[in-house]
Amino acid sequence: MTSVNSKAWVSLVNRLKSLKSFRLHTGNINNYVELKMKRFKSSSEELVACLDVQFSNLNENVKVSDNGTLLLSSKDAAITHDRDDLKITLKVFLNEFSINEVDSSIVAIFDELKVDSIEQLIIDFPHSGDDEVDNVWIEKVSTVWKELEKLVSNGKVISIGVADFNLKALKMLVDKADVKPCVNHFSIDGCCVVSFFSFWGYLR
Repeated sequence: MTSVNSKAWVSLVNRLKSLKSFRLHTGNINNYVELKMKRFKSSSEELVACLDVQFSNLNENVKVSDNGTLLLSSKDAAITHDRDDLKITLKVFLNEFSINEVDSSIVAIFDELKVDSIEQLIIDFPHSGDDEVDNVWIEKVSTVWKELEKLVSNGKVISIGVADFNLKALKMLVDKADVKPCVNHFSIDGCCVVSFFSFWGYLR
């Protein structure tokens, strides 16, 4: 991590210590030119780079909302759009196979955007160190996926997808799922930084 404002960092850490959990609000990471100039192996690596940039410019008065959200981007002006003109995609990076992080993220995005549903939810599941896909791993994914399917059935989410699945993992999930993943979101190494959406129908 690059050098940060020490005083601001200490102040922030002290505030976060009083919370059981907190959420980082990065804003639109596409606004950072320095990120567009780099290639990343994964979305997780890109997120870390974004936080590196934001923490290096940390404001001593950075806000932590009542619901534990740390706002790292400016919200000086509200931007309003007709809801029918928007397609909202939420991507959640899981560090464990649990629906709890997904539920809290959805609550946060509904509160932040003042909506009661989103068009697309993409889940970046924990990956094994050697990227080996086995039955144990896919069963953990499937358990969470069943809970995600409930979000579709109750209308909170229109479609659900995954991130950085290889073909074997994607096929295993499709074979088990009632609601099929609509998208596999990944970056093309050696080509460009812009994420690429690959629909299962094209791979089948």
